[in-house]
Amino acid sequence: MFINPKSIPKILRLTPDEIQKIIESKVADLREHFATSNYHRTAVIGLSGGIDSALSATLAALALGPENVIAARLPFRTCNEKSNHIAEEIAGAIGLSSANLFTVDITQAVDATLRSTAGILGGDEKIRVGNAAARERMKVLMDVCTAFNALLIGTENRTEELLAYFTIGGDSISHIEPIQDLWKTQVLQLAAAIKTPAGHHLPQSVLDRAPSAELWEGQTDEGELDFTYLAADMVLALTEEGKNPRQIAKEAAIPLAIVNKVLKRVKVTKRKRHAPYRIKTL
Repeated sequence: MFINPKSIPKILRLTPDEIQKIIESKVADLREHFATSNYHRTAVIGLSGGIDSALSATLAALALGPENVIAARLPFRTCNEKSNHIAEEIAGAIGLSSANLFTVDITQAVDATLRSTAGILGGDEKIRVGNAAARERMKVLMDVCTAFNALLIGTENRTEELLAYFTIGGDSISHIEPIQDLWKTQVLQLAAAIKTPAGHHLPQSVLDRAPSAELWEGQTDEGELDFTYLAADMVLALTEEGKNPRQIAKEAAIPLAIVNKVLKRVKVTKRKRHAPYRIKTL
């Protein structure tokens, strides 16, 4: 696994009973949400081959039945074949039929967007390409929702939310977020324990792979953030307990520089987390 469960500290570790209760609660909440919505009992999700989408898709399938979950693989030119294969493994474990698994290559659409502004816009091209890919994926997913009168399942976790590690207009958009209250390390624990409607565990391949939004060649979440999810979760969880940076560094055995880097990102991305900022009239 990309994080060894044995290395997860007590503050982040869930017991088997806690894991089962969380799964049951989320399945019940998803079922209730769809039952009381004005939409058909159908969920749409982008299946990337990553752990967040794998867990979210499994929860949706347990709540609604796999026949009511539509998954879309949305490869970009930097997306390797391994991601598509893992996504297919996940779909198979969940019990999705081939009719409920779409593949839409977004490369041409993203390239067309970038060509339309060639020579006009500057900035960091790598970031612009990544954001364009994230937003194109969302455009496709929302189109699928419209076609099936469905609701979009989000895949954001608590760590990503606090670090504002998302693209506005891209993966920040959804109708419902089933795992946004879980630290990334807790997502891993649930994903390792959950069983699909067919009684299968999720493939080991999804538990092992390094998290990546696949926004450019070789991109990984932890490489871009410049700290690990385990470190981030420890810093964020201990901060919520009222610990100061030096206390966190000592208790978590994390260099103070890393603690400060995590906290700085939380501080400077505050406006992004609360976008759009609404100006009130007196």
